[in-house]
Amino acid sequence: MIFQLRNEDNKIVSFYGRSISNDKDQRHFYLMGRSGLYPVYLQGSATRLILTESMIDTASLLQQSEISMEYSVLALYGTNGLTEEHQQAIMSCSGLVEIILMLDVACRWAGNDD
Repeated sequence: MIFQLRNEDNKIVSFYGRSISNDKDQRHFYLMGRSGLYPVYLQGSATRLILTESMIDTASLLQQSEISMEYSVLALYGTNGLTEEHQQAIMSCSGLVEIILMLDVACRWAGNDD
């Protein structure tokens, strides 16, 4: 799957590729000098924001009209993928009243080998 990354002028500046096969070594593909955000750079008028772990998560949420009508949605680049560009876009939204983090969490309990 290929996703376009956009800058603050809503221009496509890069791409991200995600393999949907079960290959653990080759799953994420970025162009050199990655920049841009998915699905769009946040608009200053955003008031409610959902930050997701991945672009696939964001694309899935945007298909739900109940969510896409009420929230802006922005993909991170993984659980450690909150970049300076993300932070600048978020800080440009002076009217934000709610930010929801929607991250996958893998738990491993002591003694559980599953």
